[in-house]
Amino acid sequence: MVSLAAPNSCPICDAGLLQMSCINIRKIAHKCKVKRFFPTVSRRKILLVTFLLGFLGVPGVRAGETVLQVANWGGAEEVKLEEEIVQRFMQEHPGVRVEIETIPSGYREKILTRIAGGNPPDVFLLDS
Repeated sequence: MVSLAAPNSCPICDAGLLQMSCINIRKIAHKCKVKRFFPTVSRRKILLVTFLLGFLGVPGVRAGETVLQVANWGGAEEVKLEEEIVQRFMQEHPGVRVEIETIPSGYREKILTRIAGGNPPDVFLLDS
């Protein structure tokens, strides 16, 4: 039998072009262990960038400078990566300014306090 799967895909399920290792279990079922292309980029960073890009299509956003307040938590490495992403975003979109507020501890309580006080950040990240 000839496999028509792409060179970097699972020969059984043809699961994409990601790097992977496949474990066959009795040729009936199998599991693909997929390695992410960007192991240092978390889902929250992807969501943050997606959210920021969503403001590009909103009518009236370009009328003046728009300021987005983003609250998050994380270590020094995550904060550095998020700042790089935001800097690139602001260079590409000069009418939008993003202010990142990193809350290292008591994140949930501080976010709830800001919401109760009527001054929530525009974007905040929650754990599921």
